[in-house]
Order: sequence, then structure tokens, then C-alpha cells
Amino acid sequence: MNVIGYARWSSLEQSRGSTLARQLQEIERCCRANSWRLIEQVTDEGTSAYTGANIQTGNLAHLIKRIEQGEVSRDVVIAVEQLDRLSRLPPSQVVAWIQRVTALGVTIATANDGMLINSQMIDANPMHFMSIVFNAFRAFQESKHKSERLAASWRIKRQRLESGDHRPITSVCPAWLQIGENADGYVEIPERGDLIREIFERTAAGDGKRAIANDFNLRGIDTWGRGASKANGWHTSYIHKILSNAAVVGEFRPHTKARGSSRRQPVGDPIQGYFPAVVSEQLWARVRSLKPLSKGNDGQRGNVNNLLSGLGRCGNCGSKMTFQLKTPEGLRLRNGQEVRQRRASYLSCDNRQRKLGCINGRYFRYEPLEEGILNALIETSLKDSFFVDSGHVSALAEAEYGELRELDAQKARAGRLLDLFTETGDLEVKERWISAKAALATSAAKAATVQNQLRRARGGVSPDEHVTRVAALRMAVRGPQSAESNAARTRVARALRELIDHIEFDGAGYILMVIRDQNMVIHFDAEGGIIGDVSVAGRVEAATQEALKELLRSG
Repeated sequence: MNVIGYARWSSLEQSRGSTLARQLQEIERCCRANSWRLIEQVTDEGTSAYTGANIQTGNLAHLIKRIEQGEVSRDVVIAVEQLDRLSRLPPSQVVAWIQRVTALGVTIATANDGMLINSQMIDANPMHFMSIVFNAFRAFQESKHKSERLAASWRIKRQRLESGDHRPITSVCPAWLQIGENADGYVEIPERGDLIREIFERTAAGDGKRAIANDFNLRGIDTWGRGASKANGWHTSYIHKILSNAAVVGEFRPHTKARGSSRRQPVGDPIQGYFPAVVSEQLWARVRSLKPLSKGNDGQRGNVNNLLSGLGRCGNCGSKMTFQLKTPEGLRLRNGQEVRQRRASYLSCDNRQRKLGCINGRYFRYEPLEEGILNALIETSLKDSFFVDSGHVSALAEAEYGELRELDAQKARAGRLLDLFTETGDLEVKERWISAKAALATSAAKAATVQNQLRRARGGVSPDEHVTRVAALRMAVRGPQSAESNAARTRVARALRELIDHIEFDGAGYILMVIRDQNMVIHFDAEGGIIGDVSVAGRVEAATQEALKELLRSG
């Protein structure tokens, strides 16, 4: 039996703990106990089951859609640690969702109590299913009461602040402060307060965020995070965050966050004097009066400039490769005439850019590399599934199921009439058999038509048609920036990430692209030209042979 494990947790903070490992251990234990094969793991991180986000728009919803569209076999088992990982909606909605899923042929297994829920169990043991309803109601009520108690508690705390009582309502505070010894207020961490004032003074004097971040990195100033949240150096984005934070002048802005939501919303008025100020109101005003603060980015907002995002690594230090758009495509004046300039962008080591000690100072032209990689991979990386028409697959899959059932019924009817005619020789039966054969041919033609439509909706075409549609996609990817080209580039970037494990950029100008699950490395030059490809397995075997020869010679 094939199993897909499902894990979920509501709070993003929980992901730093052991919740995922614990849920996976329970699911794996359940699989071992039943001799099941775990083929996939699906997770919804920071997704609420109380609001139903996981079964409506989350990865669990996408899994059920894949099952409905026939991408995943319908006889699969979805295993969870316990039932409330799936949903904490009101009981009627939980029951409706379970019935919808089990009607597909799916079985739900809960690792904590060994329960199996499928359509046969629901029909054969309705009382047991009612106990599931009761448990769903209890989980829903617990979540609801917890949410209401927390909301009421925070509402009382905010009312206390608004009345002028500025005692801390939580130990959480900006990184340059800490809770005092008696927990009756916040105090400045001196060395961090000094850095905050330096950031504001240098910004007021004209220094940019990148220059400040790079200088801090050169000086070896440690960052302020802890554990997994600690950055490997100062970033311009964090300098921007500090410059935009009114907490530096003592202001606290209360927020609220709906259960299951990832976005906080401001509530009430800002509270002045809640934090100790670390910069003066005058310096804050001077910085805020400068040109609007901008986070900055590598390209125009919304444009998919870098198809290789997240794949590049520096061959020297292992840091990510940063994309920089130096010259945007478009018209510009040159000697009084409009000329079209081509886009020019580069990839370079992030640690080198941020002055963190890497010696790989080479800038790699992005455009020729993108062209070389697409030439090498696009026809093989874009499988039929890339071109799936998801809007029609589900309906066609249901139609195929109906037509195949009708075809089976027609075959059975024609077979029975043929047997009857053979036994009796009745001419009337023969005529009915001939009619049944005609109906069978019609049914077979209908089933074949629907199956062909479903195959095309799932992306299946002839080799020549595949070449044509890939060429059309290449035109869209190369075309001027538009909604169509961005959509095409987004899809191609996703396909490349599924195929490529990583791309290594050497300081000597060589680029090595490691293909995922194929033990293959493709070697490019700095201009995107393919030097060659090599099998990793072949290299290991060759190295082993050389080692054996050397051992024999030395022996």
C-alpha cells in the first residue's frame, strides 16, 4: 500500500522546534507497523486547520486536486499523526470533507490511534464514524476557546497600554533592547544602541544602506539573531528595516493577527514612550525627510528576471549567487538619437558583494548563461505535465470514468446476447446482438475520444507537437516583459528547479550545472557555451580504477 504522509502546524515558530520531526516519526512508525510504503511527504507550514486554509488553499488541497486529476492513484493512503492535523473546522464541514475525499477511493490513517477511515468503514460502521464527528467537534471547540481566550487576553493588555500603563506586555522587543531585571520596563543594550545611532547618523550624512551593511561586515560586527534566525552577515534589507522602525524613538504599534493568518494588522493608535528611545526625534525626522526609503531589488517589481534564482552557488565559499540587473532593456538617447539597448545583468557571489571575505570577484553574464542552459535543457525538462490544462483534467477524468463504465456494460450485454444466441439460435436474439455490437462500437468510440482529450489535457502530444509547443514557449520567454512572458518565465523557472540540483560558479570563469537524480554534470564556459558533460558515476569509477592502479604499482 502506497502512503502519502501529511504534517501540519499552525505557527511558523513551531517549525523551529520538533513538531515536524515528531509527526514524521509517528507516520513512519505507522507505515512500518502496517508494511506500507511511504512514497511522499506533504507539509503545510504555518497553516491553520481552524480556518480551513490547509484544505482550501494549502498543500493538502493541492494533494487532493492531484488525486482528483489522476496524477496520484486514488487507492493511496493519507497518513497523519492525528485527525486534527487535517481539520479543526466545525463537525459538519469535517464530515463533508472526509466523505468527499474517501469517495475518491482514498483511505485516511491516523498514527496515534491506528484508525483507518474509508468509504467502506463509513458505510459499515456509522457509529464509529460518529465518534470521529465527536472528536472533530471537541477539537474545533478547543481551538475556538483557545483563540477566544488569547484574543481577550491581548485585548486587555492593549487597553492597559492605552490607559497610560506602559509596563511591558511581553518580553519580545526590538533587538537593541532587552527586558529589565525587574521586568518593569525595557533597557538599551549599549553596543547595539550605538550601532542604531551610527546607522541613522550615516544615513543622514548620505551613506547608502549597502555601504553601511558592507562596512559592518568588513568590521566583523556580529549580527543580532539567535539560532536558525541568525544571519550570516549584515544585509541592506535589515538596515532598511531599522531605518523604518519607529521603535527607535520609543513608539510601539500594536498589531493583531487572525488565527491562521500570516499577516498582522495594526490595531488602535501607536503608543508613544513604550520603548526607551535610542535616537532623537530630530535625527529620526531628518532621516525620514530624505527621499523615500526603498528596499531596493534586482529588477522591476513583478518581473521574473532570474530563471536560475536559488540555484547558483559560489565555487569558492558556497554562498548564493546574487542577481544584479545593470542595464534594463529599452530605448535610450545616444548622441541625440534613440537606440535600443539590450538588457545586461550579472551573477556574483553574495558574500563577496557584502564584504564577507570571499575572493571570488568574478561577474558572470546572466543572459548568455540563461540561453545556454535553455538550449541544453528546455526540451527535456518540459515534460508533458508542464503543459497540463488543469481546468479541464478533473472534468475529463470523471467523463472518462463514466464512459469506461458504460463501455464495460455494453461489452457485458453483447456477451450475454451472444451466449444466448449460441444456445438457442433465436434470430430475434441475433438482431438484438447485432444492435448491441453497434452500441458497443459507438461506446468504444466515445471512450476513445474522451481518453484522447484527457491525454492532451494532461499534456500528452506527439514528438513533433512537443517541439512546436516548446518553441512557442521559448518565444514567450525571450519576448518583451509582459504578463504573458512573466507567466512563461515563472513556469520555466519552476521546471528548471525540479531538474537542476545546483549550479556552481568558479572564480576561473567555469560553470558546473549538477542535474538532479541523473548523476550528470554539464560544464559551461563564462559565455554560456557548453564545454561538455560528464557522468558523476563515470568519474567515480574512473577515480576508483586509478586508485587501484596506484595501489598495485606501490605494492
